[in-house]
Amino acid sequence: MKKLFTKFSIVAMASVAIAINASAQCSAPTAVTWPNAGDKDIYFHTYANENTVFVGGSDGLVGKGMYANGTWSFMTITLPGASAANSRAGYFYPGSATGFIANDDAKLFKTTDGTTFTELSGFKTVVVEGDVNHLVFAPAPNQNFGLAAAQSGLFVTMDGGVSWTLQTTFTNSKLNSTNTGEFFTVEIKGNKAYAGTDLDNEGQIFVADITTKTTTYTWNAMEFASAGTTAFYMSQEKGRGIAVTPNGTIWNAAETVLLKATNSTSTFQVVTVAGSANVVEIRGVAFYDDNNGAFADGNGDVFVTTNAGASWKLLGNVPSEPKAISFSPMGKTIAIAADVAGTVVGTFINTPCTVTGPISSSEEFETVAQSIYPNPATDIVNFMLNAGDIWSLIDYTGSVVKSGKAAESGVIAENIANLASGLYFVKVSSASSSKTFKLLKL
Repeated sequence: MKKLFTKFSIVAMASVAIAINASAQCSAPTAVTWPNAGDKDIYFHTYANENTVFVGGSDGLVGKGMYANGTWSFMTITLPGASAANSRAGYFYPGSATGFIANDDAKLFKTTDGTTFTELSGFKTVVVEGDVNHLVFAPAPNQNFGLAAAQSGLFVTMDGGVSWTLQTTFTNSKLNSTNTGEFFTVEIKGNKAYAGTDLDNEGQIFVADITTKTTTYTWNAMEFASAGTTAFYMSQEKGRGIAVTPNGTIWNAAETVLLKATNSTSTFQVVTVAGSANVVEIRGVAFYDDNNGAFADGNGDVFVTTNAGASWKLLGNVPSEPKAISFSPMGKTIAIAADVAGTVVGTFINTPCTVTGPISSSEEFETVAQSIYPNPATDIVNFMLNAGDIWSLIDYTGSVVKSGKAAESGVIAENIANLASGLYFVKVSSASSSKTFKLLKL
């Protein structure tokens, strides 16, 4: 089966939008303006769908960016009673208008239409005060389960954000009554949850088994390899960014290095990135599937990989300091939230680069000769397979919901009408290789 994606777009959200021109090195940005944003810092971005992204910034700003007819347009949303508190974290269910935004006054807001927000007051009752740095919720059927990484700790909800519980059990942890740390990032992948803290610059990554959904968990600290004769990067802010691929590989953005662990019980090792000798403050790392990933550092340099991190390419530079990075639900764009940076829209096919925007919901992937189509799909999805290929359709919890084997080369059609809407993984294995792609069920 041919590889599903060989190209991506890059989108960095802030007060100025920047489009990467077509060139071998994906450079020479040109500016487009987000009205009302001025020179505000941008703290987060979150995709609602391939053509809609929300961003939050200083002075209480929330921007809704929408892509249509080759351009991005923006509207500014005022959160109720939020005053000038900075909007610092957000999450939308993939392909949905339902999402959450939190600010540095420990307030959480929810929308079901992507425009009107209401406060979930139970959040502030528990979190009390301080920054909320990251939000994540589980996919259906566990969509009411979520995590919040905050200045005051790590929190779990079981009821869609109405009530929250502070997590207090951490093994092999440096957390104590006087050094509580600040949690920066959270991630849910399958039956595991991950959380990262800088812990006064002695960062740690914690993992919990969330097979059983409840309000409290035991969070186990992951190990970091030693470097030379000294303890490994114990001054690093190792909790700044986490990405977990479908095959369970864990990527961690530390302060000046990129780290990788093959699974939740293995040790993090340093990943060598060619051309990254001057990397400072890696603020985020993201993977679309097992092979395609990206990270950005404090210099604004954006690195990408298409071979599971075996090698990395300097894609280009975003002005100012990126704070977060992520792929859109279908992997067409990468968003980068940055200080006074803007929106970078571009596409790379390794080399050379070409420019495009996100695809519409009805557009098929042009680079795969329709090997999986349509995508997104509502009822019937077609797989173009080679004889002997084994395929599995996997939901976001890691459960196999459909599978089969191609008796001969050609197209097979599968009915997915009875599956819940959301993001799925398509794993295709042959005698010599295995690849995992994403499928969006509407």
